[in-house]
Amino acid sequence: MGEVYLALGPANRPVAVKVVRPEFAYEPEFRKRFAREIRRACQVTGGGLPTRPGRRHHRP
Repeated sequence: MGEVYLALGPANRPVAVKVVRPEFAYEPEFRKRFAREIRRACQVTGGGLPTRPGRRHHRP
């Protein structure tokens, strides 16, 4: 499906970055599942979790 990286975002805070494999980018069903995953991830909170700086979609 893709890979998740830990990176530094604004103010040097850790952020999670998910890079989706290109072959999934055009699949409507995958895009629906991925959007659902993003919504659920944004609901999770905790001190040890990286922040999610926002949803940015690169449309192929």
